[in-house]
Amino acid sequence: MVENLKNYDLALQLDPGRPQGAQVYDLLRDKIVKGRLPPGSALSENRLADELGVSRTPVRESLIKLAEDGLVRVVPQSGTFVSPVDLAAVLDSQLIRESLECATVFLAARNVGPEEGVALRRIVADQRARAEAGDYAGFVELDDALHTYLITLSGRAGVLRAVQAAKLHLDRVRFLSGEEWPHIDEVIADHEMIIDRVIAGDARGARSAMRAHMRLVLDKVDQLAWSHKQMVSGDLLRPRRRRYRKVAGAAK
Repeated sequence: MVENLKNYDLALQLDPGRPQGAQVYDLLRDKIVKGRLPPGSALSENRLADELGVSRTPVRESLIKLAEDGLVRVVPQSGTFVSPVDLAAVLDSQLIRESLECATVFLAARNVGPEEGVALRRIVADQRARAEAGDYAGFVELDDALHTYLITLSGRAGVLRAVQAAKLHLDRVRFLSGEEWPHIDEVIADHEMIIDRVIAGDARGARSAMRAHMRLVLDKVDQLAWSHKQMVSGDLLRPRRRRYRKVAGAAK
């Protein structure tokens, strides 16, 4: 079935200062990643152009880029569809992000000062408040803000683009599997542990805490692979396991 985009509130307010193709791409990528266009949704070039109020050219360009990202697939004689979550791509992305963020948080712990420590604690406090208010969108926004700020503190801000690219498939898992309070509480506890180590200047401890935190997403991969099999493709590539809690301050 060809999805009616209006059902997903895909309004596009065109910015005359930006290429239409880039705007259409950003919009569709955001809705696919956040599950507003779930795996299997059919995407008609003509329907997209009509409902977004643009010509077919920027839509075609966007779909090509989304296919390169692994977010849509073209089936000959059938159409273009939102791709299922590729489990192999997710695990590759997790490895890339873990490697980069463990390296940058190590540096952040060496660069942090009193003002930066206050800012870190404020972000986590605001994130907890958003979660308790049931504002999941705000919770996710602050989650991203914390990780971005830690990378910035490392002095290696150029790494951010690579991390954001790696997050693409991981964010699909995050949104499609949903969030529950036990998991949200664990995320916040992890964040508190990380910033405690960073503020204390404990670079090794911060790196260890970040590594454990980065692997929390693997539980979400498990959840999606086992409870929403129609949304994923590929094998899990590892046995399902129970998550263990790390020891605070353990350095590796």
